[in-house]
Amino acid sequence: MLFVLSVSLSYGQASRRVMVEEATNASCGPCASQNPAFDALLQQNADMVSVVKYHASWPGYDPMYNHNTDENSSRISYYGIGGVPTAVVDGLFNGSPSQVTQTMLNNYANSPSPFEEIDIYHYLSPNQDSIYVFMRIQAAQDISENFLKGHCAIVEKHIHFNTAPGSNGEKDFYDVMKKMLPDVTGTALKTNWTDGEYKVIARTWKLENVYDVNQLSVVGFVQNSNTKVIHQSGVGSTEPFEALFAIDATPAGITNLTSTTCLSTLAPEVSIANFGADNLTSLDIHYSINGSDEQMLSWNGNIEYLKLSNVQLPEIAFDLMEENQLKVYFSNTNGTGDDYPANDTLYFGFHRSIVVPESISLIIKLDNNPGEITWEVVNPEGEIVFEGGPYSTPNGFISQTMEFDVSDCYKFTIHDSGNNGLTLPGFFSLFKGSQQILTGSDFGAEASQMFLGETAVGIGEPIHESEIKIYPNPVSGAGIVSFILVEENDVRINLINQMGQMIKTISNKRMNAGVYNVAFETSELQSGFYFMEITTGNTKNVQKISIVK
Repeated sequence: MLFVLSVSLSYGQASRRVMVEEATNASCGPCASQNPAFDALLQQNADMVSVVKYHASWPGYDPMYNHNTDENSSRISYYGIGGVPTAVVDGLFNGSPSQVTQTMLNNYANSPSPFEEIDIYHYLSPNQDSIYVFMRIQAAQDISENFLKGHCAIVEKHIHFNTAPGSNGEKDFYDVMKKMLPDVTGTALKTNWTDGEYKVIARTWKLENVYDVNQLSVVGFVQNSNTKVIHQSGVGSTEPFEALFAIDATPAGITNLTSTTCLSTLAPEVSIANFGADNLTSLDIHYSINGSDEQMLSWNGNIEYLKLSNVQLPEIAFDLMEENQLKVYFSNTNGTGDDYPANDTLYFGFHRSIVVPESISLIIKLDNNPGEITWEVVNPEGEIVFEGGPYSTPNGFISQTMEFDVSDCYKFTIHDSGNNGLTLPGFFSLFKGSQQILTGSDFGAEASQMFLGETAVGIGEPIHESEIKIYPNPVSGAGIVSFILVEENDVRINLINQMGQMIKTISNKRMNAGVYNVAFETSELQSGFYFMEITTGNTKNVQKISIVK
């Protein structure tokens, strides 16, 4: 296979840890026949390979697929895999596991990498309900390459069933992917690296659908998302990796700002991470927005190696633009300065909030833990103007429209006390008309968005009939058909299969002019492609949708 890498120098001498991925299924006959020998080969080379297995939805039942349907399906689809079992080695070889040999693994391992083997440290929270991960990626040479991503997968090393969970008789499963952090898209990495430069990715996951916490581990890898080539990998350890410098502080993130705002003052909360061997005891935090007058806060405390602490910064005023940028950097670390200044600066970009005329709508498809979900909309004074939850009906459906009496800057926040968001097919969507403001399912403890809510004043712009939208698409469970009627009309919405047969009628009634978001359920249907037929008066519109389980 021919592939091209855009790097500034030829590969250095960093040894390569081979990345092996497999698509499998607990009801797949060929998987049961090939996996024992494949697993034995991988275990014999445990010091040379990193392994992640994704469980597919076909050909039959597999509880490990059901535990993370979206990310399993996404990684399998990413490689264009159409049958199981399929093995992928370093993003290059794509074929049967029986074709993976010792010679093949040796050849891949002997190909030098532009990155050092990835260092990963992980530990469980005291009550063993969350896992904390630190993953260090370091360049072994100067590198210039686009589309680099850092991926972090939580795996369960060995799952044993007393009775086979599927139909193929397999009882033992290895290196099962439980969660991709922060999600299946990974963490975008910079294009240009200098020899020795490094980045530490810090992530947390609230455990879910884990059989045995003692079998949890972490696999990390650097991949070109365009070519699919994997440059380097690493496996987790419960022992911290060695610090490269004595003093190394970095602003690891901004924890309290949304991607949009309608305010001209902000009070950022910065997360300070210590990647140096010495405890962090003091530093100066400098920050500005859009080139505004820089402010500075002198911080004192005590942060141990590979630990983080959040610091609230005083409010800063700035000129709000369509595109905005917060700059934060550290100086005078521990009174002497940072040994590795390359990671002392953080930029956080955000947009001017969208304008929401008169009203917004919220839908929530709950999961099995409805009592964990609450939400609110607050004004700039922190006063709650709308709120909801906790709820009591598992897998229930919530729909609410909110109208504003005062033009102001509002903030919507949805909370999950379980810290793991809504389990698919659960999701939420905040929208105006057919435009989504915020949507998601895997949002952890909370998700927020700001918007400028306006009341109707004077003569508004005329409403134009918009294109019909269906979301989410693909849909798993509940979905929404969104459209606008400029005048009263008869509306019929039918769901049709690929044979042209009508499966069911979603709605069939006369509707007044206005904005509509009609909910529909697909939980009783098989995965595949369908068509939503929306007829308004004499006009028919057909939209293709994908239903996934």
